[in-house]
Amino acid sequence: MSLPDLATLRRLLSSKLGWTTGSFAVVQGIRLVNNVLLARIVLPELLGIMLIVNTIRTGIELLSDIGIGQNIVSSKEGEDPDFLDTAWTVQIIRALILCIVALGLAYPASLFYEDDVFLTIIPIMSLAILILGFQSTGRFLLQKRMDVKRFGIFEMTLALVSSVVGLVMVWYRPTVATMAWSLVIATLLGTIGTYFLVPDIRHRWRLSEQHIWKIVHFGKWVFLSSILFFLAMNFDRLYLGKHITLTLLGVYGVARSLSDVASLMALRIGSLVIFPKVAAIQNAGLAPRPAMAAWRWRLMLLAAVAMGLFLAVSDQIVFLLYDHRYDGAAFLLPILGLGVWFSVLGIVADAAMVGLGKPAHTARANGVKFAWLLIGLPLVVPTWGVAGAAGIIATAELARYLPLSLSQRQEKFSFFRQDFVTTLIVIATALATRTLLDWVGMTEGVGAWWQLRTLVGL
Repeated sequence: MSLPDLATLRRLLSSKLGWTTGSFAVVQGIRLVNNVLLARIVLPELLGIMLIVNTIRTGIELLSDIGIGQNIVSSKEGEDPDFLDTAWTVQIIRALILCIVALGLAYPASLFYEDDVFLTIIPIMSLAILILGFQSTGRFLLQKRMDVKRFGIFEMTLALVSSVVGLVMVWYRPTVATMAWSLVIATLLGTIGTYFLVPDIRHRWRLSEQHIWKIVHFGKWVFLSSILFFLAMNFDRLYLGKHITLTLLGVYGVARSLSDVASLMALRIGSLVIFPKVAAIQNAGLAPRPAMAAWRWRLMLLAAVAMGLFLAVSDQIVFLLYDHRYDGAAFLLPILGLGVWFSVLGIVADAAMVGLGKPAHTARANGVKFAWLLIGLPLVVPTWGVAGAAGIIATAELARYLPLSLSQRQEKFSFFRQDFVTTLIVIATALATRTLLDWVGMTEGVGAWWQLRTLVGL
């Protein structure tokens, strides 16, 4: 495999980054409008219920992840029709099993959360899991080929159509069941759309023993990493769903959805740009760090300034977008947002580790984060409530980043100095911007934010 020189490579990465970030911004803009309108149509407790249901759905999917997509992207046989057909068949079998598992969780969930609504909602959600299993592998081929333009257009179109359909359904009948059915329809539309991404793919049922072994061999660390990733990323939602009211959980969900925008952006860049490019350079026998160093610095510097500005005005964003029922999110958002910066650093490092063929490092880091949550949340929530939970979640991202940073050092792919400097830039930008806005009368100082703590019972 031949690769361009470093200068050409950096231009190509910048071009891919432009499409990746641009399409992501549009998709997140659509989802934000959808979230704001949805919050005005339904009660906060309904958002809390859907937060739990979506977390259960994500957990079922991740707790059985064997890295089918990562296999296609990183494998030299990723374009082989037999390999793709085997991966597609395994994906369907996995979806059938997960659908049955989801149905079996409906009754235990209703008992755990003491609400019979889960007996109805989880079976509906299980249909989305089944439908998702029939998606074409074309989406992974686009990722492997780094065709971010076509992938971005697909995601923007799907986000717009799904949001419009969902909002119309909920406006007509504002119930949690309607929200669940809108998820099923969105999944169906997305699944159908994947077959138009790479039109020349014609999947057929096939189970090649050789390819299955390769998928399972690569996927064993992805499987473990996915389990720990889910527990690390979603344990707070499941835990808080039992220990705080659904109304407050809905408020917390709003803050999490706003803070997660940066994490989702990092995940997108990591999966569509960093991971496939590092994998390609690694497969070619070249050193990936020189190709990434300057480009990564510019990326992280831009991200640091953007995150600092976001932290400075995060409470005002909540006041602007949501009604007074969600004012408590204005206190939680800056806390979660600071943690998200360490999440961004960790995600970028994670993508590089997987690209280097070292998913074990990712599994170890996710395990550290989950242990932090598992110990911290039960200790803090009884006294400090949801505000304390936000602090534990923010520091858990730092706990995940540190072992990844050490792993990068071991693999001679360390960017710790870049990360340290950009972290200082985040803090300085946030404090300077908040002070400046206070001087010109556009907002009040940090003390005004601290006074909002009473809205979350602190």
